[in-house]
Amino acid sequence: MKDAVNTGKNPHGRLLEVANNKLYALMLRGGTNNDGTLLEYDLTTNTYAKKVDFDNFVTGKLPLGSLMEASNGKLYGGCSEGGINARGTLFEYDLTANTLTFLVHLGGISGERYIGELLEVSTGKLYGTTTMGSGSDGILFEYDFLLDTYMIKAPFYATTSGSEPTGRLLLASNGNIYGQTRLGGSSGDGTLWEYTMGSSTIISLVDYEGINNGGSPKGGVIEASNGKLYGTTARNLFEYNFNTLVHTKKLDFQNSFDGQNPIGALMQASNSLLYGVTNQGGFYHGGTLFEYNPISHIHTKLFDFSDSLGQHPQTKVIEGNNGKLYGMTVQGGANNKGVLFEYDLGTMIYNKLFDFSAIDGITPKGNLLQLTNGKLYGMTVFGGVNNNGVLFEFDPATNVYKGFSYKNV
Repeated sequence: MKDAVNTGKNPHGRLLEVANNKLYALMLRGGTNNDGTLLEYDLTTNTYAKKVDFDNFVTGKLPLGSLMEASNGKLYGGCSEGGINARGTLFEYDLTANTLTFLVHLGGISGERYIGELLEVSTGKLYGTTTMGSGSDGILFEYDFLLDTYMIKAPFYATTSGSEPTGRLLLASNGNIYGQTRLGGSSGDGTLWEYTMGSSTIISLVDYEGINNGGSPKGGVIEASNGKLYGTTARNLFEYNFNTLVHTKKLDFQNSFDGQNPIGALMQASNSLLYGVTNQGGFYHGGTLFEYNPISHIHTKLFDFSDSLGQHPQTKVIEGNNGKLYGMTVQGGANNKGVLFEYDLGTMIYNKLFDFSAIDGITPKGNLLQLTNGKLYGMTVFGGVNNNGVLFEFDPATNVYKGFSYKNV
């Protein structure tokens, strides 16, 4: 397979829309150095441009996380490898000057292997995690772009706070940061953790224990409109009340009928209900789409994914501006390459909108994004003309799909 020198290939993380009417994404591989790229897509001209070639020792390589736009209008992200210490980097991209500046060469006690997404908790202060660190099992760090300073805020330790922090960070309404670790804790199944601003420690709120309260979380937590936190593990859906410090398992995903292995973050729709997907289980063993009411605590299985209609979703659903849910699967459909689907909450009708194919893109990754033009945008890791992946646009009003393949020389 040729490297996608002109654009990069194999996107990772989520698409980011910024105020200049352009989309930005990170490509894991490809570019001049095959170390990954930063790609821009112009919605006005329907053209894309490679803005950055990552360079192993200079800027880092293999950007595994997602970009974020800070309050200064610049984009921030990181690389999982490369840099002077070969342990990853943090970088800044200036949209006006079209320049990328490396900020921090990670390594040793400052943390190693950045794979997440930065969170701005107050003006100028960005927080993020690494999955490793010399003498620790990960780092929570702060980068202040006003002062150009990097600071370790707290280390993770496998037995006390967990290891390998995963998913997006949440700044809750109480001013604290919450997240999950994939491993560690008293049983090695991961943790739900809290960081209080100004402190120097990560507090494990819940040590996951397999069958009792789940384990191996992936998607991160959300704060619902009732002020409580909700998330999933590989086995269940839970609620955490940070006022009473009570964690409650609300739903088990251990029987095949309801679905198994919930994946991606939960989403709260405009009707105040929570929605999510399971990757496995259900009547056809292809996963399920479900609804959870945080007030009545009623769970409703909305749809069983199947061979012909798509199966095994791996990304969360979103709510469109028409009140319908949209999502993607990685298998099933006419070509067994996955589908783009719609679910009408009013009529409770599922509709397969598009069948992915080798030429149109396969293995959708990251998030769907709906813009003010009503169209949906997303990315696939593989497929397209060069099998390097596709950035696509889908118009629910006309059912028209347009795929833009990442190009070789």
